[in-house]
Amino acid sequence: MICAACGDDGGGGGGGSGATDDAPAGVSDGAAVGDGQSGGTQGPGKFCEVTPQGPYCQAGLMCCSDKVCRVATDCPGNTGYIMCTKKADCPNGNVCCQTTSQTFCTKQSACASYGGTELP
Repeated sequence: MICAACGDDGGGGGGGSGATDDAPAGVSDGAAVGDGQSGGTQGPGKFCEVTPQGPYCQAGLMCCSDKVCRVATDCPGNTGYIMCTKKADCPNGNVCCQTTSQTFCTKQSACASYGGTELP
């Protein structure tokens, strides 16, 4: 049996990306990839930076399945992700934020970071 790319290659413990062997590099089966603490260069609402270690966003953000950096709970498919059409759809004092790619509930400060518009 030949085992290519198996075992420890001294790469420093993996990137925490969640990628699987049958997925393209940097692609995860889950809602978000990356460790959210990597200190990458991409900010909120920006496409994820792709490095040899995986796709990384600025600290505190995740590279979501749609390859956009967001707070983990704002990633599509996350249990905290809630679509909305108006502010009243959003629980816990969150706002309904419309960005160029989606409309979802989030904190007011996160909506501003994404360059979104709060819906009434």
